[in-house]
Amino acid sequence: MDILIIGEYSGFAKELKKGFDTLNHRACIVTSGDGYKEIPFDRDDIKFRKEKTFYINKSPIPLLLNIVAFCSNLVLNLRLIFRFKRYKLIIVINCEFLTVKMYRKVGVYFRILNLLLKDKGKMILSACGDDTAFYEFPSHMKFNPYANNQANYLPYVENKDYASLYHWTVKHSDLIVPIMYDYYAPSCSFVKEYKYNTPVTKPVFLPFSLPHLDSEMNYDSPLKKIIVFYGVPRANNKKRLKGSNYILEALDIIQKRFPNSVEVRVVTNLPFNEYMKQLQSSNIVLDQCFSHGLGVNAVMAMSFGKVVLGGNSEKNINVFELDSIPVIDIKPSVEQILHELESLIREPVKVGILGNQARKFAEKHFEPSLIASKYLDIVFNT
Repeated sequence: MDILIIGEYSGFAKELKKGFDTLNHRACIVTSGDGYKEIPFDRDDIKFRKEKTFYINKSPIPLLLNIVAFCSNLVLNLRLIFRFKRYKLIIVINCEFLTVKMYRKVGVYFRILNLLLKDKGKMILSACGDDTAFYEFPSHMKFNPYANNQANYLPYVENKDYASLYHWTVKHSDLIVPIMYDYYAPSCSFVKEYKYNTPVTKPVFLPFSLPHLDSEMNYDSPLKKIIVFYGVPRANNKKRLKGSNYILEALDIIQKRFPNSVEVRVVTNLPFNEYMKQLQSSNIVLDQCFSHGLGVNAVMAMSFGKVVLGGNSEKNINVFELDSIPVIDIKPSVEQILHELESLIREPVKVGILGNQARKFAEKHFEPSLIASKYLDIVFNT
């Protein structure tokens, strides 16, 4: 089966493609490499560069840049068309990777999607990242970071190009597949509010290839020094959405309280491969404190057998129909994050035990071929 994956977020598409390949399907990713993260891609994938959005006015510079965007769009979309390949399944990671106006933003032109689908082919929209539904129904957030400042998310609701593209994609998709409760609930509200017939499935975990661990953890031997890792999002709206200010303040206090037994590593703007090396050498990883569910950092860290502090609400656990998920739930509270970190640092033997639980959970739930088979089962057997 030929499968087209449009877009890339932190290796999501790359790992999903691995799963389809393992199942003997042929997947191609249309990818920008997720910007500075420089996510690796295969020779048979289609790489493009995301150009900034500019509006044509009397200034020659924006006009020139719009011409560049148009030419880039033309090359990208002609490459797709002249592959002369039609796909049984198209997965749109996010509407961000589609475009309505060829001179505005580089992406797959939404009008060619039907041309790329085989007869009786299916198109699904993954609910992840920033999208209109997520921001239009903020009541589903565990904690709303924009409660007192709506200006940061209104563009996703009021921007006519993006909003109309999101509505079009939802309307023309066969399914919406969320990655966690944070996207499941607003997607359900969105299709209900606008009376779309597109079904929203139960969430499916993000895939991640399980790395080989050199040796079993020694649970009876406490760590001499605990390495705590946090990757700071680059964009300011992402920092706010993930609660970076609370996490960074807590980490600063922890480093001062335990200068000899703890090493705090905070990184930003690292390419994906370098980021993975930093994560792999740590013991505790912080993900985010505003979410109900597991972000990509949590999924990667659990696969490496790390203790994860992040989103893990009862709503998210229940929607996956699980009894528990081995992640320490944190909230936008410096005191609460401090408490959870201190309890681990004062009893370091717990780090190995909880890390082992995380790894075993990852083995059971995150393996790419397992996730890929779930997508195929959802799309073609329900």
